[in-house]
Amino acid sequence: MTDFNNLEELTMSTSSNDCEYESIAKNIHKIINADLRRSILIILLLSSSYQLDQILIGEILDYNGKNTTTSNLNNQLLWLKKRGFVTVDKISYLNIFMLTDQGLDVAENKIRVKGVRNLKPSEIRWIKNQQRTLGN
Repeated sequence: MTDFNNLEELTMSTSSNDCEYESIAKNIHKIINADLRRSILIILLLSSSYQLDQILIGEILDYNGKNTTTSNLNNQLLWLKKRGFVTVDKISYLNIFMLTDQGLDVAENKIRVKGVRNLKPSEIRWIKNQQRTLGN
C-alpha cells in the first residue's frame, strides 16, 4: 500500500533539491562569466594598443584555460560594450574590440564593478609587472 503522505514529502524534497541545484548552477555561471569578463579586460589591457579582434581574444582565453563557446564570448563582449568598457569596430569580417578609459580603470581594478571579478592583490602586482615588461 502506498503512503501518499510520504510520496508528497518525497516529491517536495526532490523539487526543493532541484531548486537548490538550479541556484547553484546559476551562481556558477555568474562566477564564470565574471571571470571571463575580467580576463577579456586584462587581455585588452596587455595588448599593445588596447585592442584585439574577437577571434584572437577567444584564442587567448582558450590558451589560458578559459574555454568558452563563441556564443558565450559574444555575450560577454556585448555585456562589456553595453556598459561602456569596450568599443567595437567592424573591419571587413573582424570585430575589433578596444578598451575604453572606463574599461581601463576596471581592468586595473581602480573601479570595481558588479559582474566583473575583483582582482586579488597578487594579480594586481602581476598585471603591473606585465605592463612594465611590455612597455604599456
